[in-house]
Amino acid sequence: MGYLFALLLGLCVISHQEEVLDNDAIPQMDIWMVPHAHCDVGWLKTLQAYYDQRVEHILTTVTQALTADTSLRFIWSEVKWLQLWWYKQDEHTKENFRTIVRRGQLEFVGGGWSQNDEVTTTWKDVIDNQAVGHEFLKAIGMQDECPQKGRCIRFGWQIDMFAG
Repeated sequence: MGYLFALLLGLCVISHQEEVLDNDAIPQMDIWMVPHAHCDVGWLKTLQAYYDQRVEHILTTVTQALTADTSLRFIWSEVKWLQLWWYKQDEHTKENFRTIVRRGQLEFVGGGWSQNDEVTTTWKDVIDNQAVGHEFLKAIGMQDECPQKGRCIRFGWQIDMFAG
């Protein structure tokens, strides 16, 4: 479990609330930590090596941790990795994964096949990349499992603006 969270990064999103504490002039702030893993598709290692050495473990342990503790949350963006992982899982693991998606514990952000480069691609490549990822999620039935039925991707996500 410690290894899993060592791989995760936290994204802090700070929002301002109008409430003040004890009539002081200091506003209250909410800080949200969003656990995620950014896994490039074929950057420093081959696709298979990266999957075998990192990604398979991340997806497996995230599924186990979220199944065991319903208070945990995680976001995932690169659908190519899910495709490699999905077909190697037994039905019990797939059902656990569907359950954590259904409960809103695991959310897909962006949902492209990979996180595309932003400087060296065309707009058509960016759209195609997103469409391929979304189609795979639909093909394995995730559109029906997401809390917003038929709408699995609620947020765009681009944490790695390579070449940007």
